[in-house]
Amino acid sequence: MKTFVLRQLSPAVVGSLVADSAVCADNMPLFVPDGAWMCQARMALRIDRLGKSIKPQFARRYYGAFTLVNYLRRAEGLAPEGGAIDQCVIHGRWLPIADAAPEVAVEVADLRYSGVVEVDFSAIDEAISELSRLSTFKTGDIIILPNPILSFTPSPQSAFKGLINSEEVLNFRIL
Repeated sequence: MKTFVLRQLSPAVVGSLVADSAVCADNMPLFVPDGAWMCQARMALRIDRLGKSIKPQFARRYYGAFTLVNYLRRAEGLAPEGGAIDQCVIHGRWLPIADAAPEVAVEVADLRYSGVVEVDFSAIDEAISELSRLSTFKTGDIIILPNPILSFTPSPQSAFKGLINSEEVLNFRIL
């Protein structure tokens, strides 16, 4: 399984890969290493079928579920970027992609976000096409979209809760 963390979709796809051992599912506590860290709540898509060199007009056939993820990374300007850190990506329960833009609610400690997240599916289709020229997509691969919904500094003993269309998809504690 591959996990792509995208930083931008256009004019060119920019992103990085995350190690398999760094990805974990919901309800596991997040242990934050010593140092300066930040978390980002982001939307993610799951690849549902095998594909290589996918044309943009067919890309939508290759993903059918989305969720929220928490992406743990070094604070701005510090290296290394996440990706090889255990549990740097915690993903939630996968939901089928609906025709309407998802209503998302995220709360952690005293921070809250609630609103509709507009997803540019044509840009995502282009990105999948570009990435599939370099790497074969397999069922279960994850694409984490750019544009964090909420960025925050993780504080011990706080709880993270994320909902999509009023369904809880992500819930964990930060230790």
